[in-house]
Amino acid sequence: MRKYIRHPITVPIEVEVVDEMEVHSQTRMLNISAGGLAFQLPKVVPVGSQIIVSIPQIWPDYRARGHVVWCRANKDSIEAGLRFAEASEA
Repeated sequence: MRKYIRHPITVPIEVEVVDEMEVHSQTRMLNISAGGLAFQLPKVVPVGSQIIVSIPQIWPDYRARGHVVWCRANKDSIEAGLRFAEASEA
């Protein structure tokens, strides 16, 4: 049973892989919940990687920190799941 309800959404986001200092500006969010979000990536990112996600299309810009809990290549895309950091980790 899921702890948080998943909300499907397709919103452009920016993803920064902290150790790589890389931004994927064309990334799309797939769904979001209180605990995290799923999004598309142009390449596989290792589980445990720290990520900063920003949504520049809303005002004020939204920024959140978390880490990758899963990442998999599908037939047409690469998808990853991010668990938001606790407030004390951010």
